[in-house]
Amino acid sequence: PKYVNTGDTPVCNKRLGVFAANLLKKQRNLKRVILVEGYMDVVSLVQAGVGGVCATLGTALTVEQARLLKRYAPEIWVSYDGDKAGQNAILRALEIFEQEDMPCRVLDFPGGKDPDEYIKKFGAEKFRQLIKNSRTGFEFKLQSVLAKHDLAIPDEKIKAAAELCSIISRVYSSAEREVYIHAVADRLSLSEDSLRKDVDSAIRRNMKEGKQQESQQARLSAMGIRDKVNPEAAGNIRAAAAEEAILGLLHFSFDGKSGEIRHLALREDKRGQG
Repeated sequence: PKYVNTGDTPVCNKRLGVFAANLLKKQRNLKRVILVEGYMDVVSLVQAGVGGVCATLGTALTVEQARLLKRYAPEIWVSYDGDKAGQNAILRALEIFEQEDMPCRVLDFPGGKDPDEYIKKFGAEKFRQLIKNSRTGFEFKLQSVLAKHDLAIPDEKIKAAAELCSIISRVYSSAEREVYIHAVADRLSLSEDSLRKDVDSAIRRNMKEGKQQESQQARLSAMGIRDKVNPEAAGNIRAAAAEEAILGLLHFSFDGKSGEIRHLALREDKRGQG
């Protein structure tokens, strides 16, 4: 193999760092960070004079890594491999960066090549040309959706429109949504009004699903499911609730004469036993 990753240790957790972060720290006022997949991609690009390059540590992008990159530059340029796996990884990365409100652009590598192969074969100038021709995250998603569907077939066009409306519905800015609706209407030869209605419907659906998820999480928490302190609670919810009630009562005593509830402090006798 090209390289072998170790497991996470107390010294290094691969979810929390990026390769070549030490180089990013030395480069002041970066306008963008180029994120690649592998260590050798970073090495080849840096040797060719491309700055602001880093890679995830042999794992898919995590939220923690996205937040770390946000410290170094205001914009991320995703430069993953040109094969199918790399393209799918770009879509997942774009979702994370959008959640963290980080502007993104995507570099396209023809022929399924990766940055390491491309810069070795064509040189730094060609790579810089790719940077100039980079696309926004939405443009990349738009092209990915259109490539999956035969727009000459009505059903396929409808599926493409529904998928794109769902993507647009997750955009927070209303002005940005309008720009994307215009672009989709132009590519699919559909009216903006019809697409806008579908986007609004998708937004309402997202809000409803979000509330349902919040409600479900609250129920699971109340039932003890996913309780890290007492993971066995979910196996017998009633018994777990009874145990917690008993443990709570053990801290207090009731004084029948005064009617007071008193807190019982742990005491030690002369032998040092509680």
